[in-house]
Amino acid sequence: MFRSFEGLKQALWGGAPPTLVEVGAGLLELSTEAHRASEAGAWLQENHKDRFMVWNLLPELDAAAFDDHVMSVAQLVDRSPLLEETLRICHAIRAWIDCDEGNIAIIVYASSDAPMAVASTYVCCAHLLYSRAQASAHQAWRHVWQQRAVATQGVSDFLLDEEEAAAKGRVDLPNSHMTYLRYIQALSQHGVVGEEPIFIQRIVLHSIPVVASSSSKVKGCCPVFTITKASNGRQVFSSDWRTGPDASPKTCAAEELSAIFPVDTALMGDVIVSLHHHDVEGSCLLATFSLHTALIYLHCLHAEPSASLQQGLMRLDRTALGLSLSDTRFDQHFAIDLLISPHPAPPRVCMYVCICICVCVYVVVVVVVVVVVFVFVYVYVCKGICICICI
Repeated sequence: MFRSFEGLKQALWGGAPPTLVEVGAGLLELSTEAHRASEAGAWLQENHKDRFMVWNLLPELDAAAFDDHVMSVAQLVDRSPLLEETLRICHAIRAWIDCDEGNIAIIVYASSDAPMAVASTYVCCAHLLYSRAQASAHQAWRHVWQQRAVATQGVSDFLLDEEEAAAKGRVDLPNSHMTYLRYIQALSQHGVVGEEPIFIQRIVLHSIPVVASSSSKVKGCCPVFTITKASNGRQVFSSDWRTGPDASPKTCAAEELSAIFPVDTALMGDVIVSLHHHDVEGSCLLATFSLHTALIYLHCLHAEPSASLQQGLMRLDRTALGLSLSDTRFDQHFAIDLLISPHPAPPRVCMYVCICICVCVYVVVVVVVVVVVFVFVYVYVCKGICICICI
């Protein structure tokens, strides 16, 4: 695709192994630092003038160096992925590549920055799944880091075996990013499903984690669940709210088989479910999981894709939560269950009020009917008696 690949290598990196990666048809990765971006822009304008568009992950980039053909996606570096946002980026990349023959899309990032490398890998994998160039999230992820290994291969790499050489370009994605890649995989295979709010009735914690604490004599932890909107960071639920402002979270002993947390909260869109340990020494994050309510069926047991019904039991085991096997705080059977229904159950108070209203209405209707009947009988009976007397 590039007419002078060695020229780019000499111009940008002065003999260092190039980090320009051809991810797929029309999509490339370019690793560069912000202060050398102008050199990369000059090379692109010379070899692909008016044929390139940059999706930038760097916090600062001189757009004029790229002839203002720059779209910023730097927000992907600092937070969990959003499904609609990811689909918009993939659609924009696909539309640019298909707009005209010879167009190329370039993801610009700094490989020395780990969160930025994760974001670049995520965008590349998402586009491969969106365009159906790869069949699964794992295949797309493997393809990206293998392409990086090929692009950065040096003489010393020939002494390594194939797996070791390929592992050079490997970037492990967080569990949340892999979850959203599976979402895009499902959407590319089954199409778009309808979105409606879901209602989480309760959360069940199976097997209590053991967190070392000098302030507690009980072997276990003080679990607190929070649910946050990923789009704006607003917290919509915390099990700590139910304990009162002056109360402390309940300490659960490791001997307890499970703990139940009532939630009764409606959710819609991208959310983050987090498990924390709270005590007088502070708070620490134990586990977190990102999900989108429109694709909740992918996590539910015995549930099928449906636009109108999204309910069931969502079980998150150690693998789903991305917990390391070496983390001894969690038992091997540790899991989190979310009991989900499509519509909120009516609160008992409201139900009692409705019953009282129905009873009152029924009594009023009965009284009105009795009065009407009495008046009718009284009027016509009296009228008949009067007529008979007159005759």
